[in-house]
Amino acid sequence: MQKNTIRYGWALSLAMLVNLLLLIAKETNHTFFHALTSLTSHHWISQGLIVVGVYFLCALCFTKTRTFGAYILALAILLSCGGILTWYLLHG
Repeated sequence: MQKNTIRYGWALSLAMLVNLLLLIAKETNHTFFHALTSLTSHHWISQGLIVVGVYFLCALCFTKTRTFGAYILALAILLSCGGILTWYLLHG
């Protein structure tokens, strides 16, 4: 298994853990729930953007060498987030 594959796996594991913690926090704390809602007009959008951001940052931090594949992955994540955010801003 390549080193970057393992590093992306660790980044994914941390992002999943953050997703779980955000879910628990927003379901048990209504103030946090409303804070997430106020960020992007819906709590799931805010949660998704935070999780994708955590994955993106962890993946970049865990990969010591900046390979072409890492840039493609980063670009794909940014475009996906931007597309989702744009759609919800225009139609939400």
